[in-house]
Amino acid sequence: MKKNNIMSLRAKPAERAERGNPVNTKRHISITSFTLIEVIVSLAVIGLVIPAIFSIVFVLMNQQAKIQRLKIIKQEGDYILNHISNQIKNNAIGVDKYTLPSPPGPEKDYDIDPIFTCSNFGSDDGVNFYIIDKGKDFHTEKTDFNNWFKYVLNADSISSQSSTTTDVILNSSNVKVNQILLPPLIPTIPFISCKKDNGNDYSPPVISVNFRIEYNTNSSRVEDKAFFNYQGSFKLRTY
Repeated sequence: MKKNNIMSLRAKPAERAERGNPVNTKRHISITSFTLIEVIVSLAVIGLVIPAIFSIVFVLMNQQAKIQRLKIIKQEGDYILNHISNQIKNNAIGVDKYTLPSPPGPEKDYDIDPIFTCSNFGSDDGVNFYIIDKGKDFHTEKTDFNNWFKYVLNADSISSQSSTTTDVILNSSNVKVNQILLPPLIPTIPFISCKKDNGNDYSPPVISVNFRIEYNTNSSRVEDKAFFNYQGSFKLRTY
């Protein structure tokens, strides 16, 4: 009997548990946490990373806005130049510089020699620059060279004017159209001009158009501004 008791006392805890003897076990739970230095370092890293991320996002947004502004002014600038080009190439036969308030009237007979009405001159705003139109007299259904059209720069816009239709502004309020800006002491480039080789009777006049189109904004920041300079030359058709 004593031998059995001695064996039970020497038995392993697992064996005693199997025999029904209770086993006292203690669980050690270790609690870990950040130290003060680790918290300070983490806050410092976050303070450096977040401003950098915001600055990158801000730059990307500004670049996207700049691209959108450039897209707008290019679309409108291309439309204006193509409109002027098509009208001059398809309909213009001469140019007349009229300094009086009234435009050229029926007393002007361009049927005789319409091509040679162009001399070397230009206009900064196009007000007195009349382009003679090979139009039709709807009453007689015959060619009428006494019609005219012109393009005028006024109040940050460009308008198409003619003797047969009402004025039409070619640009939207999103952009401003003006004369090309040049540094001081450099001769200005006229908005519209005409040149012809008077020594060559068979040389058609050439009309040149120059304008600056920019995004309409009240901001003075360089990043918010966008502009293009447009220049084009078109030969008048001979008839």
